[in-house]
Amino acid sequence: MKSSRREFLMTAGIGGAIASLWQQDARSGAASAQQRQELPPEATQGPWRNLRAVREKKVIDFHCHIWETATQSSSRLGTGLLHEEGHMVDFSEEMLNSMDAHGIALAALSPVFVGYEKYNNSKWRQAPKRFVMMAGVQEIEPRPSIQDAARILRDQFSQGARGIGEGGLPGYGDDPKTLKPVMDVVKEF
Repeated sequence: MKSSRREFLMTAGIGGAIASLWQQDARSGAASAQQRQELPPEATQGPWRNLRAVREKKVIDFHCHIWETATQSSSRLGTGLLHEEGHMVDFSEEMLNSMDAHGIALAALSPVFVGYEKYNNSKWRQAPKRFVMMAGVQEIEPRPSIQDAARILRDQFSQGARGIGEGGLPGYGDDPKTLKPVMDVVKEF
């Protein structure tokens, strides 16, 4: 890597800011063009565009979801209630357009809001070099034991998952030793 740690951290921070912009944009569906026009100019054409990683299309987003509700609430509680209703839409195409607009080269997909199988068979497969599929057990009910979670993650890694995504192992306590079966799977792959 030919950049300094400071440049790397600055780029990562800008990447996170950009990611939040395209995440908002991708979730709005048909209103995305209108919303983009309402953003301040620096949000879409700001000085961050001059960062080397953006110019060279090397920004990577490691936290994104392509499945989301078609509309969003103005409150976190309202959005949570929409998620509970379970009417999710695949925003793969909008995400790819937003990635192109903001100089994001690669995005890691965390299987949240719908199960891994549905995520893994989504429209993002049309552009496989732009997305990395992550593993996770977030949407499995009832919650699997840690041994079952390790087995499920092994299956997902065997299908091409490249890491464990956000919320991949919620609710397994504070003792890291309990995660040994999962860490053994991670080491294996």
